[in-house]
Amino acid sequence: MRKRGEYIPGLHEDIHPGVWQRQLLLWAPKKWTMCWMALCGMAGAKILFSFPFVLEIPLFGLWSLGQYGLVLLTKWDLYFDDVLIASFRTRRYRKRYEAG
Repeated sequence: MRKRGEYIPGLHEDIHPGVWQRQLLLWAPKKWTMCWMALCGMAGAKILFSFPFVLEIPLFGLWSLGQYGLVLLTKWDLYFDDVLIASFRTRRYRKRYEAG
C-alpha cells in the first residue's frame, strides 16, 4: 500500500492555468469581448453594404468605448459578470435578509 500523500506514478500532472485563471481577450473577459466584437462586426457589415464607408469610423469609436468599458469593469472586479448574474438570481430574496 502506498502512503498518504504519495503520488501514483504516471497520474501526477500540473493543473493548466486556463482551468483556474480567467480567460481574457484584449484585457477583458473573453466571452464578453467576443460578443461585443461580433455585435459591432455585424453592425459594421450592415453599414458597409448599406451606407458610405465614412460611417464605419464612428462605429469603430463605439466599439473602442465599449471595449474600454469592459476593461474598466474587469480592472474593478475580475469576476464582475458572475457578481451581476448572482445579484439577479438572488434579487427576490434580498428583502428577507435585509432586516431593519
